[in-house]
Formats: sequence, structure tokens, C-alpha cells
Amino acid sequence: MVCSGKVLVVRGTKKVTGVFVKFLEHVRTRLRCYHKIHVIADQDRSHTSGGIAEYLQRWEHRIQVHLLPSWSPDANPMELIWLVLHHTVTRNHGESDLEELLVYSEEFLQDRQPFSLKLPRVYAPLMELLRDEGVQISCIPI
Repeated sequence: MVCSGKVLVVRGTKKVTGVFVKFLEHVRTRLRCYHKIHVIADQDRSHTSGGIAEYLQRWEHRIQVHLLPSWSPDANPMELIWLVLHHTVTRNHGESDLEELLVYSEEFLQDRQPFSLKLPRVYAPLMELLRDEGVQISCIPI
């Protein structure tokens, strides 16, 4: 999720390193107007693998990944969006196959953007660090 509240999505068959690299590539090319992109991710293996380290080493001048503390879904604002998506879409849909469900889910996310979420206090040190680096921030920790 971009601090503007926009959710950027890529498709993949499983949560694996290749999908996260695809996501980082999507973010990097979609947000070309930003000199440095800061991505906040949980510590799932697909976000911390050697393949990710290689990608980030290549693009370290453009992308930096900040990992949330282990087992802290309450610190991840995306978890709130997934919760609403799951409750609203996956529990109450009439689609006949997975492709239709994916399209419906993507439309659900697109129609509700931008999302307005407040960040948990765990983000305060990161926000301070980014401000010290001169990064303009529009999200405020609560």
C-alpha cells in the first residue's frame, strides 16, 4: 500500500519469492516519480529470501524493504484490508471459478481506494528515520 492509500496488486499462484520480486518490480516501475521507495513487509520467507536480497542489492538506490517485527499482524495495515476483503468478498461471493473471484476481488480493492488507515505506533521510528532522510510522508502513526 502506498502512503496515498492506493493498493498495488500483482497476481501469483503462490506466495513465493518470484511473486514478491514481481510486486517490487511493479512498484518500482509504477512509482517512477519517487527517487526512493520504502516497502514495509512482514517477515514471510518470500520477503526475506536470497532472491529478494539479490533484487534489492541491484535496486538499493531505488527500493528499501523494512521488515515488521515477527508475528505482528496488528502492526501491518494491509492485514486490515485483507480482513475486510475476506469478510466482504470471499465469504459472500457467487463467482463460479477462481478467475471470477480474483476479478471481483481486484474490483473490490479498486473501488474502495484510496484506503484511509492509521499506522500503529510501531511505525513511529521508521517514520522518523524517513523524515531524517528527507522523505515526505503523508501517513501518520497513531
